[in-house]
Amino acid sequence: MFKKIILLAPLALISLAGFACNESSASANTTAPRTTPTPVLQAAIKPQPRVTALTASTAGFVDDYYVIVEAIVKNDGADGLVLVTADMAQGTDKITKQIPISLTKGESQPIRFVFPVKWKGGEWTPSVKAEVP
Repeated sequence: MFKKIILLAPLALISLAGFACNESSASANTTAPRTTPTPVLQAAIKPQPRVTALTASTAGFVDDYYVIVEAIVKNDGADGLVLVTADMAQGTDKITKQIPISLTKGESQPIRFVFPVKWKGGEWTPSVKAEVP
């Protein structure tokens, strides 16, 4: 009888120890909350371009007339591809041009757009935007 108790005692201790280990790991899993990436982290892995300066001028005469739009684009986010779009409106006409550029984090780059136009007199209005494609 003592042999059976001596043989069963270590098995009981091993079973209790295993149960205690399972309990502690189960409670550890429930106390550690799972987190998902926040929008701030997701935005950090993309470029965040912005137009920091914009100038426009004209050149030419009558049939050879051009509007020259220059913009400086800065990337406040991660390295990546940025699409720079420039519009030039004259009266009811609007011309759009796009240039894809690669910017590293913190880099600024000048971009120049040249719009051939027919002189119609009146005002013209340039605009530039930079966005992630």
